[in-house]
Amino acid sequence: MHIWATDRVELKMMYGNNIEVVCKKCKTRLKYQIGDIQAEQRCVSFISFVGLILCIALFLYFLWDYSWHKMGSVYLIPVGLLVLVSIYTTINKEATKKIRNFNRS
Repeated sequence: MHIWATDRVELKMMYGNNIEVVCKKCKTRLKYQIGDIQAEQRCVSFISFVGLILCIALFLYFLWDYSWHKMGSVYLIPVGLLVLVSIYTTINKEATKKIRNFNRS
């Protein structure tokens, strides 16, 4: 079951103290308290990694010839790659921070 909430207070406001989950296979109902629920990082890092690879490929495709024809722009590719990697790192760091904050609350 996927539930989206920024913190446990919001989760408690939406669902109350207990959340009832129905198993899709055996149809049994289980109740979980808000404190038992943990946030997980599932696809954020994968999506951001795929986005990074696509951005690097597009960046190199469009700027490869330009950066080598002009001697003043030799640093264009390394600086661009550094910017893309820093954006990727920031996205993953913020996602990890959100998960950690949810699990601490």
